[in-house]
Amino acid sequence: AVAAVSSSVRTSRVNWAVTTALPEIARLAEADQYADAFALASKAARYLPEDPRLAKLVEQISESVSIETNIAGVEVSFAEYSAPKQSWQSLGITPVKAARIPRGLKRWRLLKEGYETIERAFAPVPNGPPLKFSLSISGSVPPGMVLVPAGLSRMMYLTGLDHQPGHTFEDFLIDKFEVSNREFAEFVFVQRNDLPNHRHHGGVQTRAIDGVGEVGKRRANHALPPRRAP
Repeated sequence: AVAAVSSSVRTSRVNWAVTTALPEIARLAEADQYADAFALASKAARYLPEDPRLAKLVEQISESVSIETNIAGVEVSFAEYSAPKQSWQSLGITPVKAARIPRGLKRWRLLKEGYETIERAFAPVPNGPPLKFSLSISGSVPPGMVLVPAGLSRMMYLTGLDHQPGHTFEDFLIDKFEVSNREFAEFVFVQRNDLPNHRHHGGVQTRAIDGVGEVGKRRANHALPPRRAP
C-alpha cells in the first residue's frame, strides 16, 4: 500500500511538471521573466531529470558562468539587479565552474574573511570565458571606496559614442556611491576653502553650493575627511 501511494504521488508530480510547469516556463521565458522561469524549471527538474523539452527551455532561460579568484575559497553570491531587496543566492565557493543562473543583469558579491568584499553588477556573456576577480586584503581600500582593477574598458553603447574604441587603464579608486551635496559641503568645510563657481579640480569642473559655509558649520562635529583617488 505504501509503495502504491508513493507511486501515485510520483505520477501526480510528473504530470504537474509536464502539463503545468513546462507551459508556464515557456510563457515566462517569452515574457523575459527568466528568474521566475529558472526557479520553476529547477523545481520541475526533480521530476523530469532527463526531459529534452525541459533541457531546451533551461538553455533558453539561463547562462553558464565560471568564476575564478586570485585566492581560493571565496563565497560567490548573486541577486537580481531589478530586485534590490532580494536576498543573496549562493553560487558556491571559488573556483566556480559552469554554474547555471537565470539570464539577465545581476548583482554579484564575492566574500571571504580577511579580504575586501567585492560587489559588482553585470550580466554573464553567453559562452564567455571565466570571470576573474582579485580580492584585496581588508583595510587596503579606503572606507566608502572600491578598487577598479586595471584592464580594457568596454565600448560605450550610447548613440554617438558607440564608435569609440576601448581604452586600457591602471588600477584606480572610486567612491562606491555618488557624492551628495552634504558630503561635498563637508569636504569644503574641512578644507577651509570656499570654492568659487566653476572652479576646476583635477580636470573635473565643479560648482560651489549656495550656503556651503553654513552647512559645513552645522556638520562640523561630523565632517568627513576628503576621499581622493591616488
